Amino acid sequence: MTGYCIDLDGNDICDSEQDCVETAGKDCGCMDKTACTYEADATDASADSCFYPGMPFQGAACGSAGQFVYYDADCSCASENWTSAYSENFNDEENLDGFINGTYQDVTGNDVASSDGWLINVASTSTTYFFGVYDYGDGLGNTFVSRGNTGLCTWTSGTADVTGAAYVRTKVDILHDGAIEISDEARSFSVIDDNVASIEFASIKGGGVDGDYPDFKNGEGIALVGNATDWQIQIQADMTDEDDNNSEFLQFDNVVIEKIGEAGCMASGASNYSASATYDDGSCTWSNVTVYSRYDGGFQDKIWESSACSGEGGTCGSAPFPNARQVGANDETDQTTLSYVISSGTTVTVNGTTDVDGDPTTKDLFVNNLTIEDGGSLVIPSGKRLRVMGVYTDNNGDGVSGTGMLCIDGTFTIGTGEGFTFYGERSGL
Repeated sequence: MTGYCIDLDGNDICDSEQDCVETAGKDCGCMDKTACTYEADATDASADSCFYPGMPFQGAACGSAGQFVYYDADCSCASENWTSAYSENFNDEENLDGFINGTYQDVTGNDVASSDGWLINVASTSTTYFFGVYDYGDGLGNTFVSRGNTGLCTWTSGTADVTGAAYVRTKVDILHDGAIEISDEARSFSVIDDNVASIEFASIKGGGVDGDYPDFKNGEGIALVGNATDWQIQIQADMTDEDDNNSEFLQFDNVVIEKIGEAGCMASGASNYSASATYDDGSCTWSNVTVYSRYDGGFQDKIWESSACSGEGGTCGSAPFPNARQVGANDETDQTTLSYVISSGTTVTVNGTTDVDGDPTTKDLFVNNLTIEDGGSLVIPSGKRLRVMGVYTDNNGDGVSGTGMLCIDGTFTIGTGEGFTFYGERSGL
């Protein structure tokens, strides 16, 4: 049904654009217990509904207009002002800088920088069009203008350094006026580390030969920085003459790149924790620390925090658990320094993936010290072996189940304060 929008859940969004569509008996929502927007009543997972610390706040927001509003480390609402990384309003440019009727002014060739660092690339060297800075006397001052039979031309901003930032906001004002033809358009894209991104953040298109006279369009886009270091804006203007009318023109102005936040490790117990980070970029590393389970899952899952549960009796309470992390348990070896505590009220399952020499049916998982709190449970399924290289303590008395193997290379203690020590391998649990 190409060309049709099916909207079964009646939320004014095409079903094809959603990762989960609600129907009778189906409640879509975020089912990740570490997300600020976790929904305990959801029956079907919608990853699009999950928002984590550092991500844009959903619902009634705090802060002031124009600020970036996001989830803080504890999922509360936080706000911050954007920082300018690049701006161009053409006010300090000479009139006619650019490509004017076959002659470069200030810009000396295709993809050669102007004095302000921006670039232009014109479709040809024809003398029938204008692609440059101009003041129409309309009160807007200098704007960049594409006029006449230009074909597809590009204007690319100077470069903004966004290293280490969490988010980038790109903005541009576009006015499409004159005798607008159907194919005339301006499209704005981010350029990330010299690569033009596929998603545009502002565009305006002509309405036909009779003309359409829209006001300025204030285009804006917000994107995660990720590993990028350089950010630019590219405006692609296409003013192809369809009707022997070269009075069509397009203006754009106020090109802005802003950045905000700091990407880094937000887990306080991690080796590379950054107290100033506002967005967790997944870079946390774990060594010489003890982590505590927050809810049921596997050692490799995102269930660990660096502090003990503080609820009544040491239990962990209810979701969300925004500070829970995956600690790379399956990457550890027999030299591991990472220790674990299975908290009261939680069950942790061994899900190791390390090959065992001479035994293709078994997979290893290595831990340093392991403590099972009273009320906590450890499950070792068939085909899995847990290797405890340090001290193993079972305060539950019998907190282990499953048909896999438990191998204690260090010291085994059972029962709080009982001091019973066992050396060797326990298998066939």
